[in-house]
Formats: sequence, structure tokens, C-alpha cells
Amino acid sequence: MPSPFLLIFLPVILSSVWACPSEQSIAPACICRDMEDGAMMICSNITSAEELVPYIKTTDSLDMLALTIMESTLIYIPSDLFKNTKYQKVNTI
Repeated sequence: MPSPFLLIFLPVILSSVWACPSEQSIAPACICRDMEDGAMMICSNITSAEELVPYIKTTDSLDMLALTIMESTLIYIPSDLFKNTKYQKVNTI
């Protein structure tokens, strides 16, 4: 029988390893991959900052290594878009 310690802390341990939001919450515009250094989310074909907001908000409580926005047309990115997030890098391609 597993120890009570393991049963209590297993979700906490797994949540730190599995840093990506659920696929359903970020599809179809984004995908997320757990990399060696952390989770990376890639979003494509975004046409406005407002369209990007719900995808970013799904990661508010997650430790994210990077966000890459590709093949998108964004005139601006609001300064508070990444408020309460833990992204280390944001890239546009």
C-alpha cells in the first residue's frame, strides 16, 4: 500500500513536472510541450491580442519557460497581458 505521504504530495510533485495547461484549454491555436528546462507554449495564426488572452490566462498558475507566437499578426501586445504569469521568455517569429 502506498504511503500517505506519497498520496498527499503526488499531485503537487506531478503538477511541477507537468507544467502545460490541458490541450483542450489551448487548442486549436496553441500547443504546449514539456521541455527539459520547462514548459513551452507555441501559438500560431493569432490575429489580435484579445484572441491571445484566454490562452495566456490558462497558464497563470504554471511555471512556463517560454511562449512563442508565430505566423501571427499582432499590432500590439498589452502591457498587462502577462500579469500574474511566470513566463521566462516571450518570442515572436
